[in-house]
Amino acid sequence: PQVTDALGAYVNGYDVLAQSHMWYPWQVQRDTAVRLSRVCRGIAACPDLTTCVLTDARFVDEMALWRRGGTSDCNACPDCTMCVSDAEFISLRQIESMEHLLTAEHFRPKVLVSADRVEALLSGHKWEFATEIFRNAPLATRVKVTSLGESITHAVVTIVDPLAVRAGSDQMYTSDMNLGRTFAQAPSAMWQSWKTDVIRVERFTSGISREVRGVSMSNPAVLTSDGHGFMVGDFLSFEEMTITGEHMVTAVTADSFTIAVDNSAGAVTDMVGRAMLAQPRAASVSNAADPFVFEIYSSALVGSASIQCFMVAASASNLFDAATYQPIEATGGSVTSHGDGRYTVSVMATGADFICTEDHYECATNNGAPVCDADPVRAECVENMGAAPTCRCRDENGYVALPGSVEGATCGLKSDLYETHATAVHYRLSHADRLDYGWRVAEIRLFEDSACTTAVEYSGTACAAAPAEVDTTAPGLYSAPDGTGTECFVRTRGTYPSAAVRDTKPYKVFNEQANAEPSEAWWSECLNCNPEPLDETHGGAAYIEWFVAAPQRVQCIELSQVQHHHSDSIVVEVGPATGSDCSAWTQNYCPHTQRFTFPGLTTADRTSFEAATGETIVQNKLSIVCGTVDTQIFGELLSAPVPDGTTGDGARHFGSYAHLTDTNFVPSACHCQQLCVDHISAGCRSYKYYDLGGVKHCYL
Repeated sequence: PQVTDALGAYVNGYDVLAQSHMWYPWQVQRDTAVRLSRVCRGIAACPDLTTCVLTDARFVDEMALWRRGGTSDCNACPDCTMCVSDAEFISLRQIESMEHLLTAEHFRPKVLVSADRVEALLSGHKWEFATEIFRNAPLATRVKVTSLGESITHAVVTIVDPLAVRAGSDQMYTSDMNLGRTFAQAPSAMWQSWKTDVIRVERFTSGISREVRGVSMSNPAVLTSDGHGFMVGDFLSFEEMTITGEHMVTAVTADSFTIAVDNSAGAVTDMVGRAMLAQPRAASVSNAADPFVFEIYSSALVGSASIQCFMVAASASNLFDAATYQPIEATGGSVTSHGDGRYTVSVMATGADFICTEDHYECATNNGAPVCDADPVRAECVENMGAAPTCRCRDENGYVALPGSVEGATCGLKSDLYETHATAVHYRLSHADRLDYGWRVAEIRLFEDSACTTAVEYSGTACAAAPAEVDTTAPGLYSAPDGTGTECFVRTRGTYPSAAVRDTKPYKVFNEQANAEPSEAWWSECLNCNPEPLDETHGGAAYIEWFVAAPQRVQCIELSQVQHHHSDSIVVEVGPATGSDCSAWTQNYCPHTQRFTFPGLTTADRTSFEAATGETIVQNKLSIVCGTVDTQIFGELLSAPVPDGTTGDGARHFGSYAHLTDTNFVPSACHCQQLCVDHISAGCRSYKYYDLGGVKHCYL
């Protein structure tokens, strides 16, 4: 095509493209300035006193140069005594290997970093360059060494993730490959999973100085080696001993070494002293006079109340045994918190792995329930590091352990003593209909449940004994033995004086036989029984009264009446038998706690059957439960200081009557209601009554 050039002349378009420098040529041109040459892979890529973040391949090269003299695998070089694998403790190798690694020519201070591992080589004179070391991975634990220890000449710090899984494997942890051991789980279920990386610390010194004992007068002399690695041919000089000069080690066992001594000069005594290699050799330091101190930061520990760091010795083999993990405090170490996930760790023992976690903090969730009561007002939950929490009921808040419960597990308010001797209950049963032919009651049966299924034997165990001051021969008060030596009393408002029924005493209505017979029925004295008092001949309803002892409760009455002499409307009144200025025994009645009315009982409410005499018995079940079932009224618990005016631990709770013993408990909601009535002057306006799982508790 024809196009114009810059001067406006027509030129060939292809020529323009060929001359343009804005297009890549179709044929690659040769650049003579570029050079490609070989380099030695055995040359370290990471300079001295430098922290180098390396790719996996270069990290492997650096580790091979440092630990194995460039050899890729120690197993491939069985004669290489100077070879130390990546997973080995250097301190467990033969002393020749240790000396080789720690020579000034070979040990070059630097920090090698990869995603899986950090290897920090720190010199006693040049270690501050490693300001903060951590793996090249998100959220990796950060470590800052602050002290190697005064006598330490070399230190190697290795950092590995304990929970990372090796790429391409769902079972092999990177700690297996890098450290030769697995840290897959915490020592027990009481600890959380690991919160930091594994930090392996090995320290070394260039000289051996150990106490030696038991110098013999023989020649040669045998000295204890304190487990240290002396070698045949070593020259030792002695301090604080009368052995003079330098002496060569001629024999070594596991716990002693032998030196040649000229005994003729009398130079050997039994003194304790120190032996020093004349030509110092590098040695590992498992315990030193100065601690190794480092700071750690882990985002997983931010907000932690406290942590526990463990030491795993180099000799440990079973990392699934909880005893393998020693708290560093037990080895002379310590952990100091600086907040926000930062801690200072000081350890005396090295040549070991260190790893940290924290407690599960059971108390932080539902106050440690179910070990502790879930309400922190009722119970205090105290954390125990690595163990279940300790619980106690808060006595200072007025709470104590409920019967049958472990301390702190189930707590109830500390109760006033519920005095059972003062809680006999008076019951009055009367008619509310006008009866023109008198009232005849064949039988009364008592039940402790509202459905009338669990019977209470009034003339057996439930009746209350009359107080000593009561005249039991008073008119209208009838008694009969209950079989246990206690007299059971029944009072009525008159009994029909016919000779035919004179022997039918009112207490016979409690015959407990469930076979109501008209022949044993009680007849009222009145023939025209009007519940409304009108005149001297109509003085109110007829009634039957009885007294039930505590802690028995009655919540249902089965009433059997003779037909045509029965009332379709019944009234039941319940109240205390005695009070501070009243007594139902002497008809100076205490105010009733509750009045139950059953108006207009129909055939649907009753059961009828024919007695042996041919008369018909009508039977009704009357539920007498105080309060409103399954309803709570909330208010402030009644409490007051004890008589001496103190509060706190000594405070009495008027409003709490818990089931603390088998005898002192509130039997029923009606008893609880009566307690509220008794404490009206103290401010009681409502109550709650719990009866669940064997625990009875009354709150005012």
